[in-house]
Amino acid sequence: MGTPIYEKIIRHLLKKIELGQLKPKERVPSEKELADQFGVSRITSKKALEKLAQYGVVTRIRGRGSYVSEHFDGARIPEFGHCADTEDSFRPGSPPGGATEKVTIGIIASYFSASFGLNILRTVEKTLSARNYHLIVKCTYGKKELEEQFIRSLLDYGVDGLIVSPVNGEHYNEELLKLVYRKFPLVLIDKYLPGIPACSVYTDHKEAAGALTDYLLDQGHEQVVFVSARADNTSSIEERIQGFTGAFLKRRKAIGVNAIFTDMPVLNTSVHEAGDPLEWDTGPLQAFLEQNRSITAIFACEYDNAILLSHALRQLDSYRDCEIVCFDMIYSRPGDYPFTHILQDEREIGRKAAELLLAQLERREVPLLNPVGFKLKIRPSDVPEEKKY
Repeated sequence: MGTPIYEKIIRHLLKKIELGQLKPKERVPSEKELADQFGVSRITSKKALEKLAQYGVVTRIRGRGSYVSEHFDGARIPEFGHCADTEDSFRPGSPPGGATEKVTIGIIASYFSASFGLNILRTVEKTLSARNYHLIVKCTYGKKELEEQFIRSLLDYGVDGLIVSPVNGEHYNEELLKLVYRKFPLVLIDKYLPGIPACSVYTDHKEAAGALTDYLLDQGHEQVVFVSARADNTSSIEERIQGFTGAFLKRRKAIGVNAIFTDMPVLNTSVHEAGDPLEWDTGPLQAFLEQNRSITAIFACEYDNAILLSHALRQLDSYRDCEIVCFDMIYSRPGDYPFTHILQDEREIGRKAAELLLAQLERREVPLLNPVGFKLKIRPSDVPEEKKY
C-alpha cells in the first residue's frame, strides 16, 4: 500500500526472471503491454524498464524492445534501493558498478507567487541543479484532492524525494501521512504537521506574528484585528493567531470580542489565473468592517489579504487612516513598500529544504523541526527600517 506502481512492475519482472519464466535473451513485455497490464501510463512502465536496464537486468534495443540481458544470472537478483520489502524501501540504493542514477525530485505547493514562494522555488532548483538532480513542479491552488493526486502520480513516475507545502485543511492529507510513516525522503515547507514526525522548514510564525503585533501596539493602536482564511488545523495560521493574541496578553491588554476574523476568501484556480485578488468575494469581509468601525489597525495574515483589505477600506470613509500590516510583500522597487510587514527568508527556506532532502537521500539523519529567521520591515517615511529576528 503506497508503493509506487513502477516498483511493483519491477518486482513483477524480477520475480518472473527469478522463477525462470523469463530467461536470458527472451523478450520482456513492452511498455504498452505493461501499462495495460497494470493500468498505468506508459511513463510509469517506461520508468520500470529504464531502472531494470540501468542495473543490467534487461537490455533495451531501440525499435525492437527490451530483453533479459544475455549474461544475467536470474539467481542473483540485485538489491534494488526501491524494491526491498521493508519500511525503508524508499531509501535509494547505489547502482552497481558505480553507475550514476538519475535522481528526480518533486515539489508541490498551492502556488508560487512573487510575494511568497517564487524565491523558494528558485533556490530549490538552483541547489538541486548543482547536483544534477531533476525537478518536477506541481501547483495545487489550495485543493487537497490535487495534492493527493500529484503525490500519487509523482510516486508512480518514480521521483526519489518530495518537497511539499501542505494544503490548508482540517484533516491531514492521507497520502502525505503514508510518506511520513514509510520514511520516504520528504521535506515540508512553510508549515509542519503537529504530532507528525516529518522534516519541516518554516518561519517561526508565532514569534513573527508577535513582533508584528508589538509594532502595532507600540504605535498606540488599541482596536486591532487579525484577519485570515480559516485556520483549519494549519500550523502557520494557527501560530500567527497565537503570536497575535500572545502580544496582547504579554502586555496585559484586553483583546476585543471581534479581534479575530477568519473568513477571508481562499485562493482558487480561476482567481489565480485572473491574477486579481480584488475579484474575490468580499461580502463577509465588508459586513465585518461595517460592524466594527472602531478598528484602527488590521493584521492581515497574507499579502493578498492586505491588498483586498486596502481595497475594501477605501469604500469606507471612516477607515481612511486604518493601518494595515501583513506577512510578505511584492516590492515595486527596493525600499518602497506600502505596508509594514514580516519578510520571510525564502532563500534560506529553499536552501535548507533542498539540503535536508539531499541528506535524507544519502541516508543521513536530519532534524525534524527547522525554523528559519525573518525580518520586520517597517513601512518607510523617508528611510526604510528593519529589525532582524
